[in-house]
Amino acid sequence: GSFTDTQRQPFTGEDFRFTTNGKVLYATVLNWPGDEAVIKSLHTGSPHQTGSITEVSMLGAGQLEWVQNSEGLRIKTPAQKPCEDAFSFKIEFE
Repeated sequence: GSFTDTQRQPFTGEDFRFTTNGKVLYATVLNWPGDEAVIKSLHTGSPHQTGSITEVSMLGAGQLEWVQNSEGLRIKTPAQKPCEDAFSFKIEFE
């Protein structure tokens, strides 16, 4: 096989990775999303969630403002980055 990792496009603020722990979903974005992060897969009526979202926070930054609509889960990001690499949102469900 060949190693082609050097040919991939850089990560953007739309590249998310997910993990869960009970009623918590962690969504890690691989580049700073700017003023707002949009998780399209968590739109209203999404089959990827089993309950209503109760709270959204960013690790290292605390609670954030958010709204869920037909376009996705829209999260207002903090004014300053809490770190320099990946950024993790903690999304809590009822």
